[in-house]
Amino acid sequence: MLEYTLKQSDFPRAHGKTRALWLRARNRRGDWGSARGRLTEEERARLNDCQNKIQSVANSLAHVDPRKVPDFDEIEECLENADQSLKETLKSNPGPDQPKSGKKGP
Repeated sequence: MLEYTLKQSDFPRAHGKTRALWLRARNRRGDWGSARGRLTEEERARLNDCQNKIQSVANSLAHVDPRKVPDFDEIEECLENADQSLKETLKSNPGPDQPKSGKKGP
């Protein structure tokens, strides 16, 4: 039996809220791949950089009139979901030098 795994691109842009809920549920299930080991320092740095950029965009967007941007609410929601997903990933998947509990050092 062939099994088809849904990808993010399977959901059109018009279904932003549905796709966001699906992505959150998928992230909780841990279906992002078989290599679920600890993040390398380089991966952690890249994810931190992405999270900082997303937060910067969200902060900049807060100073724009929402009536002038189509789908403003969906854009904000997407940024919030991406930020939360990265935050959860970094918290639940420590780097090689960090204990699994998230606490640093003895």
